[in-house]
Amino acid sequence: GHLVRTQGTVIIVNLLYGTIGNAALGIANQVSMQAGGLSNSLINATSPEVYRRVGAGNIKSAISFSNFLNKIGVLLILLLAIPLIINIDEILSLWLIHVPAHTAELCICFIVMFILERYTTGFLIYLKAINSLSLVQSSIFICYFLSVVFPFCGFCSYFGILGIGLSCILSMLLSRICILYVYFRKIRFSVSQYLKQLVGGSFIVFLSLLCLANYVIPSSFIGIYAIMWVSCLVVLVTVLFYYSLVFSPNEKLTVIKLIKKCFV
Repeated sequence: GHLVRTQGTVIIVNLLYGTIGNAALGIANQVSMQAGGLSNSLINATSPEVYRRVGAGNIKSAISFSNFLNKIGVLLILLLAIPLIINIDEILSLWLIHVPAHTAELCICFIVMFILERYTTGFLIYLKAINSLSLVQSSIFICYFLSVVFPFCGFCSYFGILGIGLSCILSMLLSRICILYVYFRKIRFSVSQYLKQLVGGSFIVFLSLLCLANYVIPSSFIGIYAIMWVSCLVVLVTVLFYYSLVFSPNEKLTVIKLIKKCFV
């Protein structure tokens, strides 16, 4: 499914928009993958701990930890994704000088796609740990395959090359809903609390940062130093807002303890 989504979109863009479209798509893929790098490292580092807890029979502890990983995964990708989205035009101009058309829009679409992927990071790790993979992987394959079907269902004819990015976002959203459904079948957890805390809280953080960028940060801020200053400000506000809105009281204590361990 991942191969179909990545290579299939390249073939479609090449057929419909030629080499210029492929240039924009390639740059967007590279930028979005860099945004998800830190979050991917988290998955590689924490997956064995979930497997260990499940193997030791600490199911409740493994479930709690997997839920916590969802929040940490979203936070880590937001720390890189939000500054990229806010400064995307300036970053691309400094990096490429001559930026292919629609590159910024595709970059934002793919970054949003990877943000959506992190909302079920812990759930997917736990389902792998309990060997409940058949329905999950089949659903992910079907949803990823739809990313090359949606462009021919009117997305590209209506949105142009931006329809490729929107198709990937929609296919990723459907795959996350499938994972959430399978996880709910295995573990009777509060979906409303998940939507309220993680989804709702992170959306408020994301929206607040975009408003901050549009209405507080001067548009005259250009250049590498402006990007660095704005990014530092955005990261600080993201951490404060996310900590206040998304983490539960017990999770806040856990975060504080982790921070203390890093400095002691």
